[in-house]
Amino acid sequence: LLPGGAVAGLEVTVLAMRSLTPAVTAYSSLHSLPLHPWPPDPAAITKAGFHLGVVASFGRLLPAALIDSFPLGVINVHGSLLPRWRGAAPVIHALAAGDTETGVSVMRVRPRRFDIGEVLAQRRVAIGPTVARKELTAQLAGLGAQLLLEVVRDFPAYSLGAAPQAVEGVTLAPLVTHKMAALDFSA
Repeated sequence: LLPGGAVAGLEVTVLAMRSLTPAVTAYSSLHSLPLHPWPPDPAAITKAGFHLGVVASFGRLLPAALIDSFPLGVINVHGSLLPRWRGAAPVIHALAAGDTETGVSVMRVRPRRFDIGEVLAQRRVAIGPTVARKELTAQLAGLGAQLLLEVVRDFPAYSLGAAPQAVEGVTLAPLVTHKMAALDFSA
């Protein structure tokens, strides 16, 4: 990061997918961003002089050595108001639970557990009674991108103001399985 939150360089690491091209892969290719396979080499990150790591919808625990290779750490753009809906499928779980509100959190990544780090910033959004997952996901993606830019532009202030997550209200949003998706209409 340069003064004023300017980004001097951007490189992307993606997980290999069997049948899907992740949007970040397509975007990186279209805009000629260097693309690296998972897992990245912490020594190469340190040598390249990167300052801050950013993940979004990543789905892998980051080892401490990788987090530590970025002097400013790693932040995550997460699709819920943490500590509610920690995990891989926060949007689906918020809708299934009948939540009337959700949002986006930008938080520090910590090793060994998902979505437990300090929150740098959050934005709330109402969940309308007829909103579908695809619509809500798109709305949260736009909001998350905007919030990420705000955080990066003034990272020192947001970093100093980071707050631990509450211990009350923690809910988990694991990957959705076929069993979870089966509906019992008699119930």
